Amino acid sequence: QTEVIGTANLGSFRGARDSQIPGMKKGWLTSGRPGIRTAHLMHEAHGFVEMDFDYGQDSGASGLQFPGDTNCSDAAEVINCRCTIVYQFE
Repeated sequence: QTEVIGTANLGSFRGARDSQIPGMKKGWLTSGRPGIRTAHLMHEAHGFVEMDFDYGQDSGASGLQFPGDTNCSDAAEVINCRCTIVYQFE
């Protein structure tokens, strides 16, 4: 589960970022299932943010650009995450 979610979100994030569509923003979407981490609820509460926004700042981690990002400095943010990344265009 961890590998699939992270890989799917990585592909989505890279494709969206590389498209360079003006005004594109990203958002964190939790699964809505029981057991969502408090930090992930905080990430979702940001709404849509700039593409380079680091969600890790909420939890003291760094390098968390999207759910399942293996560049994150805190594995607890990534392991068994069921969240996904979504986009908004202005």
